[in-house]
Amino acid sequence: AAPATIALAVDGEPTRWSVSWKRLIGPDGEIPTRLVARTRTAAPGVTLLRLEIEGRVRSAAVRVLHHSVDVVHQGFTFRFERPDPFAGGSAGAGDDVVLAPMPGTVLSVDVAEGDQVEEGQRLGVIEAMKMELTLKAPSAGTVTKVGARLGEQVAMGAMLFEVEAADE
Repeated sequence: AAPATIALAVDGEPTRWSVSWKRLIGPDGEIPTRLVARTRTAAPGVTLLRLEIEGRVRSAAVRVLHHSVDVVHQGFTFRFERPDPFAGGSAGAGDDVVLAPMPGTVLSVDVAEGDQVEEGQRLGVIEAMKMELTLKAPSAGTVTKVGARLGEQVAMGAMLFEVEAADE
């Protein structure tokens, strides 16, 4: 599976991480990670993972739910919400960024950097699981970044467009 990009607040500061079974990349670079063991537990839907992270083996119980993933580590439960791929046709990291709501193929890119857009205007389309998902401008403004390329395979959470909101 493609790595997922997640945003986490660490000591109150926003950070971005790339996470997969084989790699963990944080703001300071790659962290050596290796899956040691994966064991199903008696509890329905709960898997015990043993990971080696920077040379130390750590255990965590993981439960994958429809819209979230719960991770229990050292007595603390962390819930990671999955974005709803159908909520407004896009998922955002902030008010101005449009992320891929799920892994897919870019079918169209309808704007270029510097274009003026209206709130809700179609920026592009991706195909995921045989469905076309329209990516819409989160606000009226100027397209400042286009990360989507026609025909490109994108991972969930990949930055596709950035729109700088117009001054009101």
